[in-house]
Amino acid sequence: MEQRMKLIVTDLDQTLLDHTKSIPPGVAERIATATYGRARCTIATGRDLERTRGYVQQLGWEGTPVIVEQGAVVARAETGEILLERFFNASDIAALGTFLLSVTIPLNVLVFRHSQLLAFRTAGSPCFFGTDAIVDLTSQMRLLEEIRAEDMAGVHKVSLRCLPPDLSRLQELISQQFASSMDIVKADVDFLNVLLPEVNKGTALQWLMNELGIEPGQVMAIGDCEADVPMLRVAGVPVVVANADEATRRCARYVVPSNEEGGVAVAVERFMAGEFST
Repeated sequence: MEQRMKLIVTDLDQTLLDHTKSIPPGVAERIATATYGRARCTIATGRDLERTRGYVQQLGWEGTPVIVEQGAVVARAETGEILLERFFNASDIAALGTFLLSVTIPLNVLVFRHSQLLAFRTAGSPCFFGTDAIVDLTSQMRLLEEIRAEDMAGVHKVSLRCLPPDLSRLQELISQQFASSMDIVKADVDFLNVLLPEVNKGTALQWLMNELGIEPGQVMAIGDCEADVPMLRVAGVPVVVANADEATRRCARYVVPSNEEGGVAVAVERFMAGEFST
């Protein structure tokens, strides 16, 4: 492997993808032109592998493992081979489920299990997913009180969705109850991810860098929110899109145009041109 090989890793939602959950026109082509034969590119996302694979194919990024489920899994998109995965203890997930039933905030709950994604809602809660990429799960959504013991085995991650005004309060409640056994991270204005401590995009990126023999100074990471901060801190070149929140922006060295304006393509072009330094 060439010593100077570079790695570019980007978040998907609100970073690479526009408001329609699509790669903006021309972005894939611009990235391919800028990186041709000179860099590896991959994705680091909270989505599961199944809902990431199509973007990998569209971008032509097969061959470099992807980071999915917020860093709980690293896998080969083209084959589905799992290279790294971290599981919750089933009793901890059961305790979380019991606690969520006591919370009065209307919730949707996604349970990311090995090769399966389960959807639940608390009683009286509407579906908050609208027409996004996991709309296919809404018809399968069960009440949280119907969760079974087998649903709690092999869990990588739990995601919680609620109304934006309720998010900070929900994060505080869960953090107070499970501070020693779980990390609770904002992934969007209405989305929380619940993960094992030290499981995040940063630790997964460090693992991938070690596997590929790539140094931090040869890596650019691009993100937009709190969930991306760990990988921004690991990468030698941390970049955010213009729509990033202020706290995440402070962790970056460079700011590029927003996700709607093809900011990831701009970042890649400038990185490959040597304009971004560590």
